[in-house]
Amino acid sequence: MDTTQWIVLGIGLAILVVGIVFIVMGVLAKRRLSVMADTRTVGAGEAGHIADPSGTVKVEVFGVAETPEPLIAPVSGKQCVYFRHQVEELRVEYDRDTQGNRQRRESWHTITDEKRHAPFVVRDSTGAVQVNPDKAKFVAQQTVDNAYGAPGYEPSRAQSGIGGVVGEVLGSALGADRTAGVRSSEWIIPVGQQTYVIGNAEQTQAGPVLRKGEGHFIISFKSEEELTKKYRLAYILWVAFGVALGAGGITAAIIAATVMGKG
Repeated sequence: MDTTQWIVLGIGLAILVVGIVFIVMGVLAKRRLSVMADTRTVGAGEAGHIADPSGTVKVEVFGVAETPEPLIAPVSGKQCVYFRHQVEELRVEYDRDTQGNRQRRESWHTITDEKRHAPFVVRDSTGAVQVNPDKAKFVAQQTVDNAYGAPGYEPSRAQSGIGGVVGEVLGSALGADRTAGVRSSEWIIPVGQQTYVIGNAEQTQAGPVLRKGEGHFIISFKSEEELTKKYRLAYILWVAFGVALGAGGITAAIIAATVMGKG
């Protein structure tokens, strides 16, 4: 078996593994769909009445998120009960190829990915129930998408102006790596807006609370209907691509093994 055949076999097996991973992701999306479909939707006030000390009752509620001590999102400045703030920097690197020619490469690297949450209540016409967001899966609203700059971290926006030109020329001439700029992205669960929560209702000394129990615990700015559409599409795409990749990987591996056997 020559090198090419080994490469084909290796690629086939790698594609097969990726296909299996995709199928697993599809199965996870399907499980979320099943849990949401099987879980009882109740009013926030009713969730407090059916909570038990063991926290085994799973419910879903949909109401306005409220808290007396909201978080402040770092970039947008909006009040929220959860935020994720990601900062990436653009690195410019210089190296040489096998023929000695200088090459310039740019790539974005994550330098910080901060996530914070605060306790809150969900309120609707039936009342309110506390939510302890520890260990929740958040489906958050994106408020900032790859905006240049980051609070407290401003190395230079692509080193603009004369300094940027000089830095570019010197960097290229000397082959020195440098940071050319930063960008921010932000996601939040806003205060005062409709929020969907599926979790376990537990009766505690401080009162009823929705928290992480067995199975899924989701806090989302999207409604149940919107999440259902999202997870259904994810399930279809993950499984479809997984099956296609798996079939391709198996085919490549069989071809390589057949050729090897003949050799």
